[in-house]
Amino acid sequence: MAILMPPQHACPWEFHVHHSLLLLLYTLSLKLPQWAKLFLPSDFTGSERTKLGLESLGAEELKLQQGEATDVLCSLHKNIQHSQALRQHKNACSNVVHGQEENTHAVQRIKDVQTKIQSYVHKYWQARTAMITLGCNPQDPKFGFPELRDKDLYTKNIDQPHNLGDGGKVEAEEAEYVLDLRVQWHRAHADMEGWQEEVEILAQEFHHAIQGFNKMETVWTALVHDHREDPGKKAYALKKANMYQEMRKDAQEKFAKVGGTWPRAGVGLAQCIKSENPDQKIDWDASIVEEN
Repeated sequence: MAILMPPQHACPWEFHVHHSLLLLLYTLSLKLPQWAKLFLPSDFTGSERTKLGLESLGAEELKLQQGEATDVLCSLHKNIQHSQALRQHKNACSNVVHGQEENTHAVQRIKDVQTKIQSYVHKYWQARTAMITLGCNPQDPKFGFPELRDKDLYTKNIDQPHNLGDGGKVEAEEAEYVLDLRVQWHRAHADMEGWQEEVEILAQEFHHAIQGFNKMETVWTALVHDHREDPGKKAYALKKANMYQEMRKDAQEKFAKVGGTWPRAGVGLAQCIKSENPDQKIDWDASIVEEN
């Protein structure tokens, strides 16, 4: 299919119509819809994004590409360490890698990890290229995503004494990828907040269940007195009252066993929950003094 070029002095509306026509022709030329290419703002130049009104989408994609590059660096770091551990195990004299079959399996595992490393390197370059296309300056010290070279795919061995010359080698993550550790900390903090929220939800479910059982016990106890002259209804109501009483006691015992509490007199439920949350403020100065 021949590529149609827009008029040299096309207005934004004509450019938009031309672009829509190209997308339509491209879509119609596909045999299956899953083969269609979904264009991102980084697939266009800066002037094209301006004409198509994609500046805001470009800003959103930039954030996503930064997150993608950061995640890739984290995975790359872990796989480099994994590769080093596999090589160390294979070359150790005391391991079980003896014979052709075991050696072949060990080599294949190392190759699989190396394939993952190259895949992550490719993903990093794609994300970095997209960020540059979206307007980032690679020469800016605040850019934070330098070129990834072969000598950066290295980590020191922490299990064995360093070799001669290792002191002069600087790991890439130590020099350039501190952002990776920050992301991991924020993820752990988000996990902690999620777990804390789950504890709060379970506590509220206990509160609601105990209050519900207590209410139903009260209702059925009242029905026992209302039907004192009807033995059948009285027995049924008494059975239900005893059932909800046992359920209430069981829930209260289990709630107390895991440290559950109830609001004190004059304290609201929301205030009680907030007071039970762990203190997330850390006194770093006091921690340093205590360690020293």
